[in-house]
Amino acid sequence: MKIVIGIILLFSVSYLDIKPACSTVKTGDFKLISRHTGTTLIHRTATKQVEHNQKLNVKVHYTLKWLDACQYQMFDAKIHKGEEIIEGRKTDTTTVTITDIQPTFYTATTTSTIMGLSSEVKVDILK
Repeated sequence: MKIVIGIILLFSVSYLDIKPACSTVKTGDFKLISRHTGTTLIHRTATKQVEHNQKLNVKVHYTLKWLDACQYQMFDAKIHKGEEIIEGRKTDTTTVTITDIQPTFYTATTTSTIMGLSSEVKVDILK
């Protein structure tokens, strides 16, 4: 009987959709590809995020505040390149909610306070 229960448990666990925790993408290097803006490279630590987009010639440093395990806010933008393109973003706060994590990418919903826009993005995990 114990063997039968063990086999059932083994098969049950193999069918579970086990996904990595949001902590796996809290820090690291990422890539966001958009048909409108091209490729944005992202470097994130626990408290800072740097975004660099060569097509738009933009490089911005943000301060991060984690609201919970899967949601953070980006604010206090320091624009190092491309100030004319994203001038209004200096006072913007963007809330990012990680909605799904796969081995090579994650999806998130982003909401901007200034523009009032919400969008879903796919972000490739580089490391």
